[in-house]
Formats: sequence, structure tokens, C-alpha cells
Amino acid sequence: MAEIRECADDELKKKSDQLFKDLGIDMLMKKLEQSRKSALQGNYRTSEDVIADMRRKFEI
Repeated sequence: MAEIRECADDELKKKSDQLFKDLGIDMLMKKLEQSRKSALQGNYRTSEDVIADMRRKFEI
């Protein structure tokens, strides 16, 4: 059972790493800067709001 979990964790890490490699550091930094500017303008949601929306959406 532990081996299956370890394989799954390794696979998720590989996919996550590949996503950031594909994105590129310049694009990632640009997206972070845009996110920061948007948040300063008040365009953000609390994690509680996001979780509540997801629970309603998926009827959890």
C-alpha cells in the first residue's frame, strides 16, 4: 500500500514539476506580479469563500 502511495506521489510531483517547466520562469513571475496587483486592488477571495463555493458546486 505504501509503495502505491509513493508511486502516486512521485507521479503527481513529476506532473507538477512539468507544469512549471512548461510555464517558464518568466511567465510564472509575470503571473505572480499580475496576481499581486489584482490583490492590491481588492480582487481576491478568502479561502473560506472558495471552499464554500467548491462544496456547493460538488455537493460535499
